[in-house]
Amino acid sequence: MTPGAGIWIVLSLSCCAGQPAAQSAEHVDHEGAPLSAEAIARVGSSRLRHAAEISGLAYSPDGKTIASIDRDGVLCLWDSDSGKLRNRFTAKAHHPDALAYRHKGAELAVFGMDSCRRFDARTGKEVASFKVTMGNIAPRGWFGPNAVTLAVGGSNDLRLYDVDTGKELFEWRLKGSLVTGAAFSADGKMVGATSNDDKTIEFFDTMTGKALFELQEFTVPGLLAFSPDGGRLLVGAYSGDISQWNVATGELLPASATPPFWSVEFRDNGRWLLMGGDSFELWDWKTGKRVLRYADYDCEYRSQASMSTDGKWLAHPRAGGAIDLIDFKGQQKKQLAGHEMRCSLVRFSPDGSTLFSAGKDKAVRVWDLEKDKQRFELMGHADVPDTLVASPDGRWLLSYTRLWFKRKDAAFRVWDLKSGMLLHKVTTEDWAFQSFAFSPDGRRLAVGGGVGKTDFINDPGMVVLFDVESMQKRIELRGHERPVGVLAFSPDGRCLVTADEDWRKKIPFRYWELATGQERHRFLGHSGHVKALAFSPDGALIAAASPDAPAILWDVYGVHSKNHEAAKPWPPEDKKKLWEALGDGDAARGFQTIRQLVRNADQAVALLREHLRPVAAVDEKLVRQQLRELDSENFNVRNAAFLELKKVAGQVEALLEEEHKQNTSLETRRRLESLLAEARAPTPNRLRFLRGVEILELIGGDAATHILDTLANGAPAAGDTQEAMDARDRIRKRK
Repeated sequence: MTPGAGIWIVLSLSCCAGQPAAQSAEHVDHEGAPLSAEAIARVGSSRLRHAAEISGLAYSPDGKTIASIDRDGVLCLWDSDSGKLRNRFTAKAHHPDALAYRHKGAELAVFGMDSCRRFDARTGKEVASFKVTMGNIAPRGWFGPNAVTLAVGGSNDLRLYDVDTGKELFEWRLKGSLVTGAAFSADGKMVGATSNDDKTIEFFDTMTGKALFELQEFTVPGLLAFSPDGGRLLVGAYSGDISQWNVATGELLPASATPPFWSVEFRDNGRWLLMGGDSFELWDWKTGKRVLRYADYDCEYRSQASMSTDGKWLAHPRAGGAIDLIDFKGQQKKQLAGHEMRCSLVRFSPDGSTLFSAGKDKAVRVWDLEKDKQRFELMGHADVPDTLVASPDGRWLLSYTRLWFKRKDAAFRVWDLKSGMLLHKVTTEDWAFQSFAFSPDGRRLAVGGGVGKTDFINDPGMVVLFDVESMQKRIELRGHERPVGVLAFSPDGRCLVTADEDWRKKIPFRYWELATGQERHRFLGHSGHVKALAFSPDGALIAAASPDAPAILWDVYGVHSKNHEAAKPWPPEDKKKLWEALGDGDAARGFQTIRQLVRNADQAVALLREHLRPVAAVDEKLVRQQLRELDSENFNVRNAAFLELKKVAGQVEALLEEEHKQNTSLETRRRLESLLAEARAPTPNRLRFLRGVEILELIGGDAATHILDTLANGAPAAGDTQEAMDARDRIRKRK
């Protein structure tokens, strides 16, 4: 089987961790928009999208161009008919909130925080600016017609400026304590303003400065802009997308942004990409086209709903505590009732047989969907749970409540779904949990978040891998500058992808090798922070959703690249170097070797057939005797047994784990933990074995599977033997 068949991801052979590949000018998506060199496709459209909140919108005087600016000061010019990007540049404006054309479209004026700046609308070059000071309050601004004048609001005062000269013309005091909005009449001779503690809109004469009149209970609209002819309306959203509407018909125009998504999943063995946002949508990632939009559903927040793995059912909470299950045609199938107050979140189990729900009554309920009955009620949460994650094997359920700044009260819980009993409650005062994922075998739990006792938003990020049954820490992954908000395991459980909550700049998401605990690579190409990550079933692709994308698929191993050269036979000296490099303790360098081998499949299989050998078997009876001797009353006997076991630790990992679970002696447990660490140590030989198995699984086919069959016949208790067995079984399952 070819790596990535029916799926996808990207990575350049010349890139290592911290050094993303440069973007190729010829590498474009299905609409002709640029893509990063390591991306193979975009799902949805890049038109009319920003990576941050839209803060200013304007049509050009002729209506042919849309200007938009976001909170980061990125100013874009779009074709209003097609929505395609014409130009993009950065306006040096801090938190801009007003944008307007002037001089018949020749200039663009931007107001942000403390200054008004004017730019050449064609080149983006700044032509003039002036400062505005409003005390300790960050002011907001609103331009008059043709941006001749500028209204700036502070605490409770509104000032009018001449944009050409920067001269203050008038100042008015409003009734409220903070100016919240302003709008000019069509001729610019009158301005109206609202303030927060008052429901009136006050109007002033911009020619004389006199107060005119007031209107009561006026509702201030959001960020809107009309086309010059009044026929179209622009709406800028907090999520960074822009839509265009026909004013007369209320119809959404085609040249609008694709709505953002908060979840991504591969479906049907990687054929489709299911994305959740304002609706659940099924996309063909190869063509970039939506093939199915699931039925509308009504709940407070769309992220509270869940789609079953087979795509047949959608569950969403209802007011009053009920849960509706509907098919994709929108017909209600059944309703579950049990929560005493509003149900706030639902999630399906991986096999679709169980539904988990959380409610305002602070309870988590487990539902048997075959019998339409509640199995368990899980109580004890300090607040309403807003995170539910089930392990892939259906054995565990994690529940969590984000209390944000109340770290000492934040705890995640792991429940045993066979008994309904609480297995673990984990809390800490110096770590804010943010994201969770179980490994594919359900044995490990990855927890991401921020570390520190200062400001949650600015804390450095960390990921910790726990053993689920013991909740002992296995690995810590550090390096993120901000809290880790998204993470996902690769299908083989050997790798992890993570993204942090950094809103400041173009931040890549990271790809980690768990055997070494190091970064393999960083994927750079999203302008906004990544909100969701998912691997394809064969691990060869990663789908990443962000406000600007809305989703990009990345080629992890470079097998989908159109630029790599045809494979050439390797001389003997290169084969030796590649085999040695496969055991490199630096994960980034080791990964480049993996990619080189994967992209030369036939030669890679031959090389691995020559070098890889099954783990040598040991005398299990003797090992069990030595394990018993670890508890001996005689120190010399205990120590001798430990030293002998240390020699074969990698061959008996499963026996060591079994003994560690059962043994209660503190000294013995510590010795066993030392032996397990020895068994899992990333030695060059073990890295070659694990990475070789990874390569064989990606390449697939009879020859690779035959090698895995041989490796699967190694020492039964060796972790490496289990890795080979699992890889072989996954290949056969995909066929």
